[in-house]
Amino acid sequence: MLSISRNGHLWKGELYKISFDIFGHSILAREQVIVGYKGGGIVEVFVKYKVFGKTIHNTIHKIRFATLNVGFHHHIQTKLAKDIATDQDINTKILNLCKGLDEKSIETLTTIISRLRTAHILHKEFIETLTEEEYLELYRITTSFFPNIHQLSPTLYAYKDYLLPTNHFEISVIWYEHSLKEFESNTLAKIKNKNIIDVGACVGDSALIFQKYTDKNIYSFEPTNENYEVLLQTLKLNNTTRIIPIKKALGAELSQAQISVNDGCSSLVFDNHTTSHNVEIITLDSFVFEHNLEVGFIKVDVEGFEQEFLKGAKQTITEQKPAMLISIYHQASDFFEIKPMIESWNLGYSFKIIKPTNYDTAMECVLFCEVIE
Repeated sequence: MLSISRNGHLWKGELYKISFDIFGHSILAREQVIVGYKGGGIVEVFVKYKVFGKTIHNTIHKIRFATLNVGFHHHIQTKLAKDIATDQDINTKILNLCKGLDEKSIETLTTIISRLRTAHILHKEFIETLTEEEYLELYRITTSFFPNIHQLSPTLYAYKDYLLPTNHFEISVIWYEHSLKEFESNTLAKIKNKNIIDVGACVGDSALIFQKYTDKNIYSFEPTNENYEVLLQTLKLNNTTRIIPIKKALGAELSQAQISVNDGCSSLVFDNHTTSHNVEIITLDSFVFEHNLEVGFIKVDVEGFEQEFLKGAKQTITEQKPAMLISIYHQASDFFEIKPMIESWNLGYSFKIIKPTNYDTAMECVLFCEVIE
């Protein structure tokens, strides 16, 4: 009987073997092991070929495993790279942004800026200067995350016990759980006893994750017709009762606006050259007052509309001082101005800048805000 066996994982120092077997005996095998990391997403692999258990050939390969995207359809990163590289006042903005940040946040910030600037100047669509840590993490994601996303039917996908009606399992959301464990333990304890506001709910993936971080409700705001319908399906599939869907956008004032619809990139700011429809905009302050909510945590990912949201949430933030996770990668003004905006309110917030390892240079870069007592 012919069979194919595969053993091990392609990690540094670990043997990875692919073998063609007949009745349990290896006929032809390829064994390989990573012997060194060469930088730039390149690994050095020692490969041994065997026939009937006898080595017939050894060789060393250099394999490029991963790069980070900048260009192509990632127009947000391309625009951010251009704005950073051409800004005449960039030094002042960088120094202001670094004030009060910890060493890890500053390293994250400077890495992103340097890579984007290099990409723009050299007209590069990919960044190849990955660290060994990034390479290993991307390999972990490739071998432990993506293979465990399963399509069960045309409208049912699963990762562990999370179910979605579409294949929308994002690395930053599902794999890293929005990096929420980066908050201080006291902050997480406060979040546990209060409501969560999910601004830009998309298909409800974030809300599923948030359930384990609070005993109260998650209020998920998603204004687009398409994503809202998928959100409702997500809630039904997961039999959840604590996620409250609201088909409205959150901004600076009560108004109406046209939203450009493009799946998870639907925006009130950017024209995605897709269909659009009218949405209702309310403020978080009015919603919190109307429903008398205690808010422990706010997540905001609204494709460049973050500052408008903050203007309409200032009273809630000032009075309740919730922890916050705010996307800052959509445009240069968000990247450099959201932290100073919140600092100007003198509420005692501490900040971290976090970007999970993924296949992009700046995407999913977020500002963590918490009041540490």
